[in-house]
Amino acid sequence: MGERLFQRFSLLSAGLWVGFALVLGGSVTYVVEQKMLERATLASLDYFKSLARFITTDQEFVRLKTGAEYGAFDRLIRENFSTSHAVTIKIYDRSGTTVYHSRNPEIVGRAFPDNAALQRAFRGETVIGFSDLRGSEHLTERQAGYSRLLEVYIPIFLEGTSTIIGAYEIYSPIDPFYQKVWPLRFSVWGAVFFGLALLYVALSLTFRRASRTIVGQNLALERSARELREAYEDLKRAQSQLVQSEKLASAGRLAAGMIHEIGNPLASVLGLLDLQLLCKGSAADRAECLDRTERLAGEIARLRGLLRGLLEYARPGPSEATVLDLNDVVERSLLFVFSQRDFGTLTLRKTLAPELPPVLADESLLQQVLVNVLLNAGQASPPGGIQENIHQN
Repeated sequence: MGERLFQRFSLLSAGLWVGFALVLGGSVTYVVEQKMLERATLASLDYFKSLARFITTDQEFVRLKTGAEYGAFDRLIRENFSTSHAVTIKIYDRSGTTVYHSRNPEIVGRAFPDNAALQRAFRGETVIGFSDLRGSEHLTERQAGYSRLLEVYIPIFLEGTSTIIGAYEIYSPIDPFYQKVWPLRFSVWGAVFFGLALLYVALSLTFRRASRTIVGQNLALERSARELREAYEDLKRAQSQLVQSEKLASAGRLAAGMIHEIGNPLASVLGLLDLQLLCKGSAADRAECLDRTERLAGEIARLRGLLRGLLEYARPGPSEATVLDLNDVVERSLLFVFSQRDFGTLTLRKTLAPELPPVLADESLLQQVLVNVLLNAGQASPPGGIQENIHQN
């Protein structure tokens, strides 16, 4: 039982620990990555802003250029912005027209009015975030094999004023960021699983010890319960034997007194039988014979009732509650008791309620109680009488 319980606990807890580890590791990794991403994006933004301050920005800066003039402008931008942090550099004039593209000069002259981030830059906001490169302005980056880049929009102000004359659009790779993230992920997940594994082992050992203690206590409790059941059965048997012994003892006392009582009807029966032998054929004689016959039958019935009652009283049997007439039980008990020779000096006065409701009780035990009470009362009473009152309470 203990091993099965431990196996169930191991399987259930292992599943719960794995789920908890996944949730905890994912949560910690997500929070740490977000913090690192926030720091990386802010660092990139500060870096590009610092580069932009080294370039003089006037209306000429955002004018469309071609030929050698565009080439000179391209060299200027590359000297100031061309670093490993910049994948693509674009410059827009105030109307949203592309005036410079570091990777594809063919884009110069095109406008992208659906670029919401660019419109925010024209309102003076600096916009930074990850881009999935799904817009029409991202065609060149998609063709270059990029799927996700860090996108930065920086407003271009007229030198010395707060007038916005254009905007920078700069793409930065995110691979360096993830190169730093992966070792962090391994560290976080390793620490989470290692810590939870240690905790799981500690809990498993604790549970194993506790389960063994519980199983031992359960076995001891089962032994105690079994011993209590056996003791209870022994007590019931002893109680039954005691009840039967008491019944036999009182039955012996009744039988000793009933020997004399049985002798009286037997003598009457014998005398009546002798008279029956002398019966003549006259009407008066036949009437007298009939009377003696009825008396004879009554004495025999009385004798049979005494013997049957004594037999039923002494017979062992299981306790069983039945619906009883209490007056009837009292009458039979009185018949036993007052057939004793010792009760010849006593007069019984009984008052039985005529309409007692039936009672639910064990007839044998109830009769035993009444007989014992009457026997004890008769033996303890001086010559006179016993009063028996049965009434409804």
